[in-house]
Amino acid sequence: MRNRPTVIPVAARRISSIQPSQGDASRRTRPTHRPLIVGAAILERPRGSRGPWYSLVSRDGRLLPIAPKSQEGVLQRVREVEDAGFDCRVTAALLAPGDLVPAVTWQSNRRPTGIEFYGWALLYQLPAARGIACVDAHDEFDELPAFYESPLELLDRAAYLAERGVATRPLVVVTHTGDLVGKGERRRRNRFFPDAVCRKQCDYHWLV
Repeated sequence: MRNRPTVIPVAARRISSIQPSQGDASRRTRPTHRPLIVGAAILERPRGSRGPWYSLVSRDGRLLPIAPKSQEGVLQRVREVEDAGFDCRVTAALLAPGDLVPAVTWQSNRRPTGIEFYGWALLYQLPAARGIACVDAHDEFDELPAFYESPLELLDRAAYLAERGVATRPLVVVTHTGDLVGKGERRRRNRFFPDAVCRKQCDYHWLV
């Protein structure tokens, strides 16, 4: 039987586009996205590497990331990966067309969780690979995977790879608690985007 992912609705804001607030009017103008998440995608690579990030995925061609379903399970897996000498980054895997056959489980009675994110990333698997997919490294931020600021850029890249037989799955690069600095200050800042306003919790609260 094919895995049936559980779809988690969230309300998301991209922090790299959020500038310091100037009252209620500016807050109302910030765009809110409604991505449909199917679970965590745990990216890892050898500590200190500047190469691509890797994730364990299903072997059925859907690139459904293999990861615990709970916050506690993800935290434990992250500790294991880091203790083994790897860098680790948890991202959110998005619903893909292949997940809709035969069906998915919808969290229809769940109120959307608020998250903040940097952008959309693309998990891809080369034709010869089995069970492992990767995300390119970010050109500027060593601790983040590469991401697109526009979902249209992501779609263009996915279409380009599909024409060449490369399977993909979209991800959302969510913020982590460790991305914030300025403990004790009136407003903690994101170290990658210090001018952005961070209002939501970080890490894995959006999981089932």
